[in-house]
Amino acid sequence: MEAQIIYLPIGVPTFDLELAGALFRKCGMMLHKVAGDCGVDKSQLALPKEPLLSIDALEAFMDEADARRAPDTEPALVIAQNTTFANGAYMDAILDRYDAPILLWTLKDPAPDGGRLKLNSLTGAYSAGNRFAMRERRGLSYVYGETSREPVQQQVKTVIRAALCRAALRGAKLGNVGEAPQGFEFGNVADDELLRVFGMTQERVPVEQLMEKAATCPESEMRKRLDEAREVFVGFDAIPQENREGYARLMWAYEDYVVESGVVAVASRCWPDFFTRYGTPVCAVLSLLNDRGIPAACEGDSAGALTMLIGSFLSGQSVFFGDPCAIDTNKDTVTFWHCGMAAPSLASPTTGACVGVHPNRRIGPVMDFGCKESLSVTIFRIGHKPGGGLRMFLASGSTFESPEHYEGTNLVVHWDGDVRRMVEDSIHSGWEPHFVVAYGWIYPELIILADWLGIPVERY
Repeated sequence: MEAQIIYLPIGVPTFDLELAGALFRKCGMMLHKVAGDCGVDKSQLALPKEPLLSIDALEAFMDEADARRAPDTEPALVIAQNTTFANGAYMDAILDRYDAPILLWTLKDPAPDGGRLKLNSLTGAYSAGNRFAMRERRGLSYVYGETSREPVQQQVKTVIRAALCRAALRGAKLGNVGEAPQGFEFGNVADDELLRVFGMTQERVPVEQLMEKAATCPESEMRKRLDEAREVFVGFDAIPQENREGYARLMWAYEDYVVESGVVAVASRCWPDFFTRYGTPVCAVLSLLNDRGIPAACEGDSAGALTMLIGSFLSGQSVFFGDPCAIDTNKDTVTFWHCGMAAPSLASPTTGACVGVHPNRRIGPVMDFGCKESLSVTIFRIGHKPGGGLRMFLASGSTFESPEHYEGTNLVVHWDGDVRRMVEDSIHSGWEPHFVVAYGWIYPELIILADWLGIPVERY
């Protein structure tokens, strides 16, 4: 079911209704544009035909909006706007109805001219905020200003994007193929915590099941995936035939598993099993899944796969998953690396998505390239707090191509800050060694999302 956004322009009839009506129409047009920019169809927007100037009018419109949504579901976002002043009872009616995130929007009154206060929207926002806080609810965002101001439009767009991300997570299923290797259990997420915070469930399947499934891959399906690999990977035919075919069969098995199980992201065990028992690594399979819209983390990192899912949704493209393996304190750079897993679309256009052999096991195909440049990246991770609970690591920077790289996949980030201090502080804080680098500036959306979910953010 598509996510719904409900616009509730509340007020009372004792203020300047001519001005309020004009602003209401402008706000409606802006919401159509901004929501459309976020991929929201007109049918997903619930907008009244006029301001809601009584509790009865508010209730009637909420009834109408709810009838357009699947039973027992919440809207993705409720936009409560004080078109004029409205007392706290209006927010009570909204909170009685919805448990969804709320964007509280204040309109700016015209400058004083010796006449009456025309809207008194800001006082109404205080009334609404008071009722929200007294109920100890979570999920309130706030914006002040006119529709013509670009910062207001951008802030509304940011909140909508965060809301759509939250809605996409709820009810989704995270797949776990096998268990994390010994010593890598830091990526595990408890079922009850994943459900309580994100509204998600997990499905677990033994790694042997995917290996056995790969052995049943039809010849035609194997050939199809070999042809696809040659279109995407550089140097694929240099890999021994046995391993090329092993990859193709495994790719079919993972794709089939994703479709049959309905998972939206995958955390997969990789070593030692796929080297010692199957004979071909799973690295290239997971890499291509990322570009097929299924975020996939290796080393059984469920929290990493969840982080990748959020980053991919908000950035609209594949994200990098890897270890911080080296720093340059003179340049404030960090090299993120992994032994052979990264989406082909992230490869430097200079080289393309090269494949090679695993740097330690010397078996292929695995990805072997440096990543493309970007003026802006967001580095983050959903991790565990010492003593229990979840938290978010959050930072920003830019990337550039490096002429040299380690075998495997590499991404060099110029940190927005003191990289030595970041490393010292994050190690002392006990952060896990896997991070996600998303191309683009999704920092504001992550701040909002973390606040709504009750996850503290540690900024670096």
